[in-house]
Amino acid sequence: MTDPTGLPAWERTAGIADYGGSTSKADWLGIGVTNPDTDVSAAHLMRLADHLASVVRVAPFANLTITCNDAAPAAPTISLCDMMTGVCLVSYEGDAAPAGFPSAARVGDGNFTVTFASSYTDSYSVAGDFEIRNLKVDANSANNINATATGAGGQVATVYVFTADTGVAVQDETVSLSVW
Repeated sequence: MTDPTGLPAWERTAGIADYGGSTSKADWLGIGVTNPDTDVSAAHLMRLADHLASVVRVAPFANLTITCNDAAPAAPTISLCDMMTGVCLVSYEGDAAPAGFPSAARVGDGNFTVTFASSYTDSYSVAGDFEIRNLKVDANSANNINATATGAGGQVATVYVFTADTGVAVQDETVSLSVW
């Protein structure tokens, strides 16, 4: 089997060669595969490697579900953190993040920050720098609530949750945050 080479997925530089593809790859003696039900031809491997590389370039680095703790001011609660480097299904307070997962801090009502490390390591023990490139946040409530996020170019995402009509901060709202 071919071990992936190159930088981790969140570096966004994956190409066909990183997943075992090569423009010079060809079936042995040009005769194709022995058993098409179980084997992959060189042409099929190239297509699979290309598809995998394209998925890696657009997949979010992390998806989080976060609840503001504003009524009794405290760090936000992260109830789900699904990252390219691991998954944490156990809720944790943002100021007590498990190793390898982002922390979160309350700034004010409906306002918090999420801080990521500057580098992470993949399953092949290859480290890669991490920098936020894009953010998408959605308020989970259907009560005319909006949320915005800023922070591209660094390791800290800042999230604001507010009413759509008046722009007033919303307390104790749950949001979904995707980070690329």
